[in-house]
Amino acid sequence: SKSRADRRRSATSSVRIQHEAHECHATNAETAMTRAPDQEPSVEFIVKAAEDLYLEGSHRTIPRVRAGNQYSCLMKVQQTFNSLFRHYAKHHGLRKDDLVYYFTEQLLPDDTPASVHLLKNDEIIVRKKREEETEHMDPMCSDETYFENFSRLLTDTEHCDCSFVLRSEPDGEPIRAHKAILGARGEYFRAAFRKGGLRESSSNVVEIDGHVRPTVLRMLEYIYTNRVAGLSKCNANEILHTLRLAEEFIIPGLKSICEVEAKRQMNRENVVQMLFCSDKYDAEHLRCACMDFITQNSEEVVSNPTFQTELKAMPHLFIPILETLAQAANARPAKRLKIEAGPAAVAPK
Repeated sequence: SKSRADRRRSATSSVRIQHEAHECHATNAETAMTRAPDQEPSVEFIVKAAEDLYLEGSHRTIPRVRAGNQYSCLMKVQQTFNSLFRHYAKHHGLRKDDLVYYFTEQLLPDDTPASVHLLKNDEIIVRKKREEETEHMDPMCSDETYFENFSRLLTDTEHCDCSFVLRSEPDGEPIRAHKAILGARGEYFRAAFRKGGLRESSSNVVEIDGHVRPTVLRMLEYIYTNRVAGLSKCNANEILHTLRLAEEFIIPGLKSICEVEAKRQMNRENVVQMLFCSDKYDAEHLRCACMDFITQNSEEVVSNPTFQTELKAMPHLFIPILETLAQAANARPAKRLKIEAGPAAVAPK
């Protein structure tokens, strides 16, 4: 009896020692894992289908994942979800771009489990991407950030290496700019700042005559951001001045958007002025728009006192207008147009 009790105590001690040794080994292993700087922790979570997911085509639609299906995933906490998007779509026979994933908010490809605070056993929802979400992900939307970043360069004086001086403001502050951007965006500036080129290449100063500061700033806004945000709020004169500056510095893109905006603001009072500018600055789109406006509103336009006054000041436009009206009349009986052009309206011989 005593021998059996001794053997039982010995066996119990052996088990206790083995258990303690196992705990010690586990503790040491855990400590080693904690201390290993190169071992990135992972997180296990579920991807749950919020609806039936289909592989759709022009001839067939194949069901792939049923609503409520749970798919277990394991990711490193700093791994981007783009890898999950690729894996889930490939594993289930779906197109990656057809799916959208949500945790607390929509997950983006560059998000990570750590950045969205994903914990063990959390659920990520997957469903089909809606049409409006596809439009929202259009790359054009990201241009806003691009425009904002380049707009900041307009006020960045630290890295500027050239300036615009307005003769209309002898004591005014120069407008600072960057030669590299100007040269990349405009033929005139490319030639002006080329070594051994125009005087601007050595002085780094562009003198502007006959224009005011807001007009120059609109030109620079277009050069830096490829648009002029406030152009629609400008009046017709401001738009035509901007068009003129675009012609002088050979910036066809700015000239084109000025033509479009001028057309929107065209009326009986300013159509002759716009026609004059289109003729002087070779703005063919605007010229055609002016002629179309005069043709479609001939009676109201030619009887307008402002139109007649403007036309007297620009007699060389008289014959082109009459020719356009004659062509529009075609074979119909022509009405007598009461245009008091006066002697100055006679075309030079």
